[in-house]
Amino acid sequence: MAERTRLARVREELQAALEAIIQDLGGPAGTRVVLAEPTEAGRADLATSVAFGLARTLRKSPRDIAAELCARFPGHPDVEALGAEGPGYVNVWLRTEFLSGVVDDVLSDPQAFGRSDEGRNARVLLEFVSANPTGPLNVVSGRAAALGDSLARLLNFTGWRADKEFYLNNAGVQILKLGQAVDLRIRELLGEEVESTWPEGVYPGAYVRDAARAYLDERGANAPRSHEILGAFAADFFTDRQREVLERFRVHFDSWAEERRFRESGAAEAVVRALRQSGHLDERDGAVWFRSTAFGDDKDRVVVKSDGSLTYIVPDAAYHWDKVRRGYDRLIDLLGPDHHGYVSRITAILEALSGQGSRLYVLIVQLVRLMRDGEAVRMSKRGGEFVELAELLDEAGVDAARFFFLERAPETPLDFDLGLALLSTQANPVFYVQYAGARIRSILRQAAHETVADGPRSLLAAPEERALLWDLASFPDVVARAARELSPHWLTRYLVELAGHFHGFYRQHRVLGGDPDTVRARIDLVRAVLAVLETATDLIGVEIPQTM
Repeated sequence: MAERTRLARVREELQAALEAIIQDLGGPAGTRVVLAEPTEAGRADLATSVAFGLARTLRKSPRDIAAELCARFPGHPDVEALGAEGPGYVNVWLRTEFLSGVVDDVLSDPQAFGRSDEGRNARVLLEFVSANPTGPLNVVSGRAAALGDSLARLLNFTGWRADKEFYLNNAGVQILKLGQAVDLRIRELLGEEVESTWPEGVYPGAYVRDAARAYLDERGANAPRSHEILGAFAADFFTDRQREVLERFRVHFDSWAEERRFRESGAAEAVVRALRQSGHLDERDGAVWFRSTAFGDDKDRVVVKSDGSLTYIVPDAAYHWDKVRRGYDRLIDLLGPDHHGYVSRITAILEALSGQGSRLYVLIVQLVRLMRDGEAVRMSKRGGEFVELAELLDEAGVDAARFFFLERAPETPLDFDLGLALLSTQANPVFYVQYAGARIRSILRQAAHETVADGPRSLLAAPEERALLWDLASFPDVVARAARELSPHWLTRYLVELAGHFHGFYRQHRVLGGDPDTVRARIDLVRAVLAVLETATDLIGVEIPQTM
């Protein structure tokens, strides 16, 4: 069981105290009190609207109920005061000594602050990106890459053992079509005119020329050019390019799984045999059907077509079955919005094979729209049908790309504003966050001779200082929520707020110079802020430069 955080502990104790008072007043059994931050900054540290739901039962106005809750409150060593406000809110103010204690919590072990054992060392496999090796990665794959990598960092930080895997769909019809496209581009490079006779359904992107040119350079114009050979060569070629751009994007996979292996090893056929032996298959109209409706799917699925070939779901099922047999307690797949129907069928097969369908959780990652000057950016500079991730990194940089990709919840479509990503102003959130870290580092370099620990924490009582203390105390809860909900956007939101509060503090207060006790206390405060900034940005794969 993860240790309760500073804020979680006091919140739970306050909620329990208020719930006991409500029972003494004759309130409904089981009434729950929810204490949260007020929507208006500065009004209080915590507030609850529980009095509004008690008015009818207690036959009193919410205002009178709130006043009575405050009057009966027995006190708490970490609470400065309770007060009834407005039409019936109960506001809570925490003691500065309690909040400022978070500075010591952070500085006692900066790299451990915010960690938890919530995952209890369970093994989880994150499969993401898994783009077809038929061309370069696009910006949608970039969003999945940033999201999956950040989730792995978060899960490992909160007590899971998370591994990252890329599944290569390097077999099947799409690879033959890729080989056909490469053959046409080779002919073009050798002087033939091919555009006017380009077959429908064959990859038209100019990027295929890169694979064609590499094949000619490596094997020569007289080398065999079957679609199978060319497709396999090009798939490996584009996989290498995908690895390179992912590494540049700070995304490193622990393992790469190949569809080709699951087909060639017989693992896919083993799925069909296992389903047949367990009585889950029927033969209809010359095809073999899996009765997936018995496991919650909306209709049964073909696994072997009438020509004897396997449908694409079979090697995918073999792959997921392999994940279970490798001992993972939880499987997380990040898939695109066109995969909603895929979820029920792969879960059904996994349940039929192993009774472990519940281990699989699929996170649908919505599309990305690149914007420039209010207009959508639609085409690649290289003449393809998409914008390459490498092009985005060239223009916006790795830090901005990762931060912007993570600004919205995964299930929310994302507009990526290229113009905003290039701004060096407060309007650009990643610049704003990085500038806060760089500014603190500058302060600490200047204060190297004054960095004496244990400045009196009671001096950190100004509103701007309390805002920073609250942010620091909230960090473990933000991390836990982001990991629990599989949504790093809570971290990007937190970072912008923390940076904003730091910049506001810096404008209002001198860190260096003046009363020595105040200087020491503020130096420790900004050291703690920097430590949390560094941890939070590392969890989303963004770096803070030394200077800006």
